[in-house]
Amino acid sequence: MKKYNFADYAFQFITVTAGVLIALLIDGLVDWNNNRVLVAAAHEAIAMEVADNLKEMQGLPKSIASAHDDIENCMNFANDILAKGKTKISTLQLNFHLATLNSSSWLSADRTGALAHMSYHQVKDYAELYKLQELFDKIQSRAVDAVADSIALISQADPTKADRADMLKFREQLMRLRAGLVVTEDLGKQLTKAYQEFQPLK
Repeated sequence: MKKYNFADYAFQFITVTAGVLIALLIDGLVDWNNNRVLVAAAHEAIAMEVADNLKEMQGLPKSIASAHDDIENCMNFANDILAKGKTKISTLQLNFHLATLNSSSWLSADRTGALAHMSYHQVKDYAELYKLQELFDKIQSRAVDAVADSIALISQADPTKADRADMLKFREQLMRLRAGLVVTEDLGKQLTKAYQEFQPLK
């Protein structure tokens, strides 16, 4: 039976250690490559999402302009009824179309762990952009709710027959809606500019 000396044990130890280190190195390289692919896919998806959101925002000025026209028409109607009890305005409408903005790619990057492998500044830039988008979504949603509340006040068949208290509320709601649209328009311009200045990260 062969006896092993110190050199034999040392050789075996070095061989095993080298094998373990190589395995760990390969595993680390695989993880690094997987994370790199994950991050690249997240950057690409977010860039496409921002581009799509920018296209959606391009229709906002027209929608707000139309909503302002509707409000002025309704204001004239309310003022006529309150002052004279009658009006020449025969048509009332209030419309405001939401800009449908997505954040699924940003949320997916968070849930898949891609953000954890990005630099601090990359994540900060993304977070600031989507925070502004979230704020805009809330503001424009409030404007839509205000439209619905305004319409509810004169939803009867003949709005000229609405009682004075409801007509006063209707006019007050219109003023709030007009102010809300101004905020929506201003914030929309900021968000559109942020989209335009967005630089896809690599």
